[in-house]
Amino acid sequence: MLARSIYCAALIAATRAASPLKLTVNRHISPNFVGQTLQRNEALQAGKTIPIFTGGASGYYTSVQVGDQVYTGCLLDSGSSVTFVHPYTPSKTAQQTQYQFTELFGDNTTASGTFVVDTFSFYGSGMTPAKIYVAGEVRPGVTSPRKSNGLIGLGPQLDLQGLISNPAPGSKQIAPVLSELVKAGTLPANIIGLGFHAYDLIDTEQTVDAGAVTFGGFDSSVLTSEITWSNTLPIYQTEKGQALWWAVSLELPSFGLLKSNKNRAWTIIGTTLTVLYESVFHKWFSQIKGAVIDKQAPMPKIPLDNIDSIPALDFTLEGQKFTIPGKELLLPPAFVKNAGLDPHFAWAYITTSGSDSGIQIFGAYSLTKLYVILDEESTTRRVGFARTKATPVA
Repeated sequence: MLARSIYCAALIAATRAASPLKLTVNRHISPNFVGQTLQRNEALQAGKTIPIFTGGASGYYTSVQVGDQVYTGCLLDSGSSVTFVHPYTPSKTAQQTQYQFTELFGDNTTASGTFVVDTFSFYGSGMTPAKIYVAGEVRPGVTSPRKSNGLIGLGPQLDLQGLISNPAPGSKQIAPVLSELVKAGTLPANIIGLGFHAYDLIDTEQTVDAGAVTFGGFDSSVLTSEITWSNTLPIYQTEKGQALWWAVSLELPSFGLLKSNKNRAWTIIGTTLTVLYESVFHKWFSQIKGAVIDKQAPMPKIPLDNIDSIPALDFTLEGQKFTIPGKELLLPPAFVKNAGLDPHFAWAYITTSGSDSGIQIFGAYSLTKLYVILDEESTTRRVGFARTKATPVA
């Protein structure tokens, strides 16, 4: 009888371990949102990688336990593949390795260190800790962005392998955190589901509802349409050789942006604004009555009486239109207030990359209008879009 009870308990635990994890995350908006928006635009126009701290300007954070220590305020970053915490304290069972990494961020800061094997779990989630590779002894000792106690790298395996300074046959087993958790049987699949709400993007240090981020699958209960899938584009390399992931051909037919333009949209957790090519942006912007580009915050500043003149954006993925009406392209008043923007105007979350090449960004406010799935489990890496109750009717 005892053996049967133990078996049943183990079976229940295994079943739970194999379920997708609806993660509770925290929202943080930097008080320097305007200044960091300027830095992001300068980086894009110079052809550089987006500085990682611009994600921190409006990023999502969670708490993890590595070994015996709990680390709060760790940034979720789909643009990186290395997971590290600061300051790392190895547990008694931690295993050192010889493998080192160096990662260069767009603001010219770097993080480097040595991989160790230690237990890892998302704190408070109830998941069974698993032994994975994490980066210990990170230098220079202060992670970017500020207020972050670590970084949870959600990028793919190929990106991580390119960051290892001393590759060897044994280093090929080092994988990003989600891949490690799938291998350990803690998660069922290497899939990320993103289902944010507009109120998830406003309050500083706000706790976002569980389910805004799902690891190991996606929340089908919130979908109101079939999923439209698109295979990701070939890896895009910045001028510094850093690879950018999760790029798809996202069209805007009404503004002349088609697949033949070899366009890219990069979905990334944390980036607030949606960034369009220069010519596409100006075709859209020129139709808004009385709008100007603010010098301090390079975003459309629109007289409140002219909101009705804002054109819709007809985002199209694999022939399926996901149109967002003009009124839905505005930052909410609470965000405007928190960011220190002039509340006597409306502010659009659409801006320009400053050129017609490189990348475009499908930012966090656009993500509130749709459900987005990042799938590395399929044979070909792909991105999925679907409608929810929050998707506006065009």
